Amino acid sequence: MPELDAEWTILNHALEADGWEVSVQVWDDPGLDWGNFNVVLVRVAAWAYIHRPLRFLAWAADVAEVTTLVNPARALRWNYDKVYLAALAGEGLPIVETAWARPGEAWSPPDGEFVIKPTRSAGGFESARYNSDDFATADRHVQRLHETGQTVMVQPCQHGVDAGGEASLVFIGTELTHAVCKQALLHPGVGVVDRLWEQERIELIEPSAEAVGLGQEVMRSVQGKAGDLSYARVDLLPGQDGRWRVCEVELIDPSLFFDLVPAAAGQLARELRARTRHR
Repeated sequence: MPELDAEWTILNHALEADGWEVSVQVWDDPGLDWGNFNVVLVRVAAWAYIHRPLRFLAWAADVAEVTTLVNPARALRWNYDKVYLAALAGEGLPIVETAWARPGEAWSPPDGEFVIKPTRSAGGFESARYNSDDFATADRHVQRLHETGQTVMVQPCQHGVDAGGEASLVFIGTELTHAVCKQALLHPGVGVVDRLWEQERIELIEPSAEAVGLGQEVMRSVQGKAGDLSYARVDLLPGQDGRWRVCEVELIDPSLFFDLVPAAAGQLARELRARTRHR
């Protein structure tokens, strides 16, 4: 994918306008000398990391030894598996209620509709929403994930997402630059949908003070664990009580929606410039 996606085109132009010479490389190409680059920026084509996480993390550690890796290897290691949500909950941050089932462990559904997803996922990979009477189908899903070594997340459906969508807050450095609303993608009785991200309906929003406050609180917590970040996305869902809850924190290769706010791409270019000056 030499052109990656539309977002990359905008970021590429912003980087070139800031004086960078930019090229797209494949992260697991054994012939590349990553020390030849001033910055290595992880983008969407790295999604294969969910299938080869140990290789990806070893690559990140090696690259960080010879150049500036963005985000840093420490952040990628913290973020590659969604068990990080348990750490956030341990600090008192409100996450979507989650039960964890490691391979070989029994599980049970919550009351009402529920969601099954693996802890290593991107773009909605292997995620599905089930009705309360659909345990048999959901159990086959769980067993399939367990057979691949995946820990499974079992979450009660947050029905507020059907009406209000999911809020995604984008941070460049430590600054909240913009936020979007993503309409619900998971629907009961449909099962796992391939390339789910292609169905996204997204619009720019002005987030509520509550959402902004929670996003900033999450960022303070995450930076203490993952180090200095050049970009991040905090995804929030309206919980059953109407309050926002954290459903995901994306530090590896999230969509940052530069097509809606192109100026934020220029801000990331400047953030990378500052990061290389201080290496």
